[in-house]
Amino acid sequence: MRVSRASEERRQEILDAAMQVFYLKGYEKATIRDIALDIGVAQGLIYRYFKSKEALFAAALDNYAERLAGEMGQEIRNDETGLRDKILNTPSFYHIEDDDSYYYKMLNGPDSKGIYQQLSLKVAERLVPIVRDAIAGDLDKGRLTCVEDPETVAAFCVYGQLGVLFREDLSGNQKVDRIRKFVSNQIC
Repeated sequence: MRVSRASEERRQEILDAAMQVFYLKGYEKATIRDIALDIGVAQGLIYRYFKSKEALFAAALDNYAERLAGEMGQEIRNDETGLRDKILNTPSFYHIEDDDSYYYKMLNGPDSKGIYQQLSLKVAERLVPIVRDAIAGDLDKGRLTCVEDPETVAAFCVYGQLGVLFREDLSGNQKVDRIRKFVSNQIC
C-alpha cells in the first residue's frame, strides 16, 4: 500500500510535535493529549499513526537516526574519493545536528544519556551497510588492499566509535578528531 504525501507529512508533523512536547514536559509527563493539543488535532489521529506514546517515541528516534545516517552517508557513498578521504570529510553527529531543534535538545539534555546511546546505535546500524559498500568499492578499485572482510571491518569501524562518542570527558570536536585520526590511520 502506497502512503500518500499528505499522510507522510502529517506523520512527520506528529513526530516533530512529539519531540517538542517530550523536551518541554519530559518524556514521563508528556501525554498523547499534550501532543494532540500542540498541533491542534484529535488524539485519535495520533493513535491512527502510532499505537502508544512508546511507539511514537521509538518512531521519532528512528526518524532522526535515518536523517542523521542519510546525511553522513552522502559523503561515504561518493565514488570519487577513497575511504581515507571519506572518513576525514564525512560530517559527524556534532556537525549535522541543529542545536535549536527539539530532537537535538531532547537527545542531548542532561538526563538523556540512555536516549543518546539508543540513537547512536540506530545510526550505527544504518551506517554499517553504507561503509561496507564503500570498503568493497575501494577494494574493487584497488584503493584498499588489506581488507579481507568488508562487513566485519565496517561493523568495527562504525560500532567501535561508540566507546569514544559516549565519553563525557571529551568535547564533541575532540571525539571526532580522535575517531577520524584512529580510523584513517588503520586504512591501507
